[in-house]
Amino acid sequence: MSEKIKTIDVRNVKMVKIKTLISTKCPEDLKIDHVLLQISIYKPKKVPELYSFISYLRSFAEKTIYHENLLYEIYNTLKSLCEPERIKLRAEVNYNDFVYEVIID
Repeated sequence: MSEKIKTIDVRNVKMVKIKTLISTKCPEDLKIDHVLLQISIYKPKKVPELYSFISYLRSFAEKTIYHENLLYEIYNTLKSLCEPERIKLRAEVNYNDFVYEVIID
């Protein structure tokens, strides 16, 4: 999937922050989950081109995947594409009026 994301070479960028709402299907009940995703990319050598990155994130709406696996997939994709010093992902999922938060750093 990462081959669809274009990148832009950058210099002296300390941090890139992305905040978005994405959807995915829960493997347990096949309901649509809405995930508030916050991404911080620290000192990247490259940044994702926004249009292709949005398309990548929207593609998860058709996937059946656990939230943790969703984050690891995005984390690994960004790590290989951007070559950052550090990445932090935070996902907040509202599932049946229960807010579930996962942080990968």
